[in-house]
Amino acid sequence: MFSEMFSKKLLKSLISGLLQISLVGLVGLASVIGYAHPSHAALPAYSAIKDARVLLRQSLPIKNDVIRKIQLTLEKMPRQANLKRWNNLNKDIDRIIFDLAQKSDNLLASVTPAKKTAAGSLIAQLNETLLPLKDAIDTKKRNEISKGSLTMVLDGYTAPVNAGQFVDLVQRGFYDGQTFSRADDNYFLQAGDPPGPADGFVDPATGKPRTVPIEILVPGKDQPIYGHTLEEVGLTRTLPVLPFSAFGTVAMSHPSEDPNGGSSQFFVYLFESDLTPAGLNLIDGNYTVIGYVTEGEEVLRKLKLEDKIEKVRVISGIENLVQPPK
Repeated sequence: MFSEMFSKKLLKSLISGLLQISLVGLVGLASVIGYAHPSHAALPAYSAIKDARVLLRQSLPIKNDVIRKIQLTLEKMPRQANLKRWNNLNKDIDRIIFDLAQKSDNLLASVTPAKKTAAGSLIAQLNETLLPLKDAIDTKKRNEISKGSLTMVLDGYTAPVNAGQFVDLVQRGFYDGQTFSRADDNYFLQAGDPPGPADGFVDPATGKPRTVPIEILVPGKDQPIYGHTLEEVGLTRTLPVLPFSAFGTVAMSHPSEDPNGGSSQFFVYLFESDLTPAGLNLIDGNYTVIGYVTEGEEVLRKLKLEDKIEKVRVISGIENLVQPPK
């Protein structure tokens, strides 16, 4: 899922590159700042310095607190990466970027006029090198905290309107970055409630909420029943073609008082057949099932309230989506 270019090896190589840039900058500055007492700054006493290059950098007679602070921050990054302290690394990079931007005058104050241009180029080079390192850390962090991915198959034959609504919203990127806003362990997970006052998708073309009716196909019928629950049409115990009988059943949500008020919110049913057998529960015939999770059951079991959906994509079958005439 994530490119190998964001491996620990790359992190280390980028960090190494940063230290090399820092070293060049420090050597360049050392020749113009002047000698002073050896710097008392060092890594924590419990972490002895064993790298000869670090020792040489530490010994440079530099009397510039800003550049020395940046150097020491860079020196500890390999250890932070080994310990997978991605948040700390991100904070360190942000701090360095801030210092380079806001304290550039301090960095260049002791540099002779003849070398200010070269020193400025070194600072710019360090800044440029920090960007891919930050991206690599962000990707590595996401890779390690991601719970995985799910694959769901939607049935456009049995629930064409509701499945089409869902796919259209996926194509718009509507669900990307949203969280599971409702959840009940071992029962369901629900998402699709957008930020703001609206409970569903507001069509930018009309400025109004776009809703879909309840849509239930029963065996022996060519067309789904629209606008009414099975109970309302006298088919309470009838098992729909798409029942809530599998772990990972995906269905569209709607207000309890309005079965035709569904829009963007959907839920994934964490089915326990012994407790809620298909056809004998309060779900079948009252909500539109649009498909099922077919891969990633172990991931689905780990998802909790407020977990974020990174992105949703249609991987096949988009040519079957039929848009209504405008």
